[in-house]
Amino acid sequence: MDGRTLVLILGLWIGYALLGARSGGGSPLEIGLQPPNQCVNCHQGITTPLELSQRYYDWHLSIHKERGVTCDGCHGGDSQARTAQEAHREVFPSSDARSRVHGKNQAETCGACHSEVRTAYVSSAHHMKLSSAGLGPFCSTCHLNMANSTIRSAADIGALCSRCHGAEGGLLPPNPQLLKGAQETLLSLSRANGVLIWADRLLEAAQEKRLDVTEEVRDLEAARRLLAEAKWEWHAFRFEPVRAKADRAFAQGTKVKDRLMQKVYPGPRL
Repeated sequence: MDGRTLVLILGLWIGYALLGARSGGGSPLEIGLQPPNQCVNCHQGITTPLELSQRYYDWHLSIHKERGVTCDGCHGGDSQARTAQEAHREVFPSSDARSRVHGKNQAETCGACHSEVRTAYVSSAHHMKLSSAGLGPFCSTCHLNMANSTIRSAADIGALCSRCHGAEGGLLPPNPQLLKGAQETLLSLSRANGVLIWADRLLEAAQEKRLDVTEEVRDLEAARRLLAEAKWEWHAFRFEPVRAKADRAFAQGTKVKDRLMQKVYPGPRL
């Protein structure tokens, strides 16, 4: 390949990457113009063992893939290596304390991108207990399968917290108030998220009708920021301030939703 061809290919790849970033669309991985990544090239062809094969598809369907985060971004290794031995240098099973995705190391690994969540989590009693005694939840306790699925329902969070805080003869004395606080806080976050999605859809409808929604755009963005802060702070597991922010986001989002409803569908309603 001569120099001009190489420059042309590189220019096209950068152009597509910038286009995807500006449009809010796909990363280079999505449009098939990513730099060569031997982790992806090799693992997509693995069919056995089943667990290893499934892990590739967990990644392929994940937000990490959409954002261009490949295997080496979390696990380490050399994505440009030509042999398996070279590619897996410094890559260890997640059960090995040297692994970047070992429970004790996930705050640093995941926090490289999710800095706000990391800041909240490392201030928590859970992280302190994990660091000192090796006991306690870490990122993948709740964010499962490359974050394809997350503990979201009150029932699920209750069952998860009960492993330590609700079982007779468990690691800690039963604490029904703590379980109730966790469940209600998660419900509050979910409710606020729901009303903001509703408002977003009404906003799209209003913009399609070319209505003036300047104030609604501003107020909805403020509610989104408030909910984002509440979600980050959830990871410190201090429920009262999180619940307060989530409820404020819900109240603000509801006001925006109601105003948009009047604009998009004017007139009396039952």
